[in-house]
Amino acid sequence: MRNKKIWKKKRLAWNPKSKDAKTYSGVYVYALRTELLKRVIANCGTLVDEMRLVLTKKGWTFKVVDPAHVAMGEGALTKDHFTVMARVKKDVEVGLDLIKLRDACKGFPNSTRRAESVTNVTFDMDSFACFVSCGRYWHRLDLLDVSELADPKIPNLKLETFYTTAAELKDMLKGAVWEDYVRFETVGSEIVFTNGHVQSKLISENTSVITGDMYKYPLGLSCDNELASLYSLSYISMLIKTLSGTVQFELGTDYPLRMSMAEPFGWTVLLAPRIEGD
Repeated sequence: MRNKKIWKKKRLAWNPKSKDAKTYSGVYVYALRTELLKRVIANCGTLVDEMRLVLTKKGWTFKVVDPAHVAMGEGALTKDHFTVMARVKKDVEVGLDLIKLRDACKGFPNSTRRAESVTNVTFDMDSFACFVSCGRYWHRLDLLDVSELADPKIPNLKLETFYTTAAELKDMLKGAVWEDYVRFETVGSEIVFTNGHVQSKLISENTSVITGDMYKYPLGLSCDNELASLYSLSYISMLIKTLSGTVQFELGTDYPLRMSMAEPFGWTVLLAPRIEGD
């Protein structure tokens, strides 16, 4: 009889509406939109195959760094992103295999106008497993030992800040095919992007126009000092793909490039510069 009670209590963890499911010791239950979970997996999976996820009182936090330590990413999901969120008294770290998690979520349907697709994610620390379910689909994944996973430290940098959009940055990179590195520099109120003999300008204007080989985009920029840095084209192209909507673009001379978005969730990427002469 005792075993039946324990099994019944564990089963409650699968019911997002159950109060016991959110407070049962050793089991942490979350429910969120399927496409949001897929986006988190895709963004982090751009840099790593395995990651350390931290369950906090406010939601989830995650930091990743690529094996070469050239690019880093940091993100968070808050209580507003979850329809069900576990009550966590003390931070809990779990290790996730992103490749297996991505494959598990492939068959999960995305939301439509008629119905919202919600994925339940349960971390069972007693069985050291992660369970993901959506509709009739259900998967069990083993957790990874967090002691073997990277715990990157995100540098606190003071950089010049301006705002653009992910779409404009992607368009700007379309002509960058001549060299392996791109150069960003500020000239007055402009950001100049150079790759070989292709040069683009981001200018503070209300409209986008194309004049010859010079591409001009609307941009909010306020910079007192002239700045210039060189970055890997392959890395910056990869990182920009993880961004959407309005992008906070931060630049310094021979400093990492930092790009951030606020929607659909907080996500920041950093790219180390290439120091000329090295």
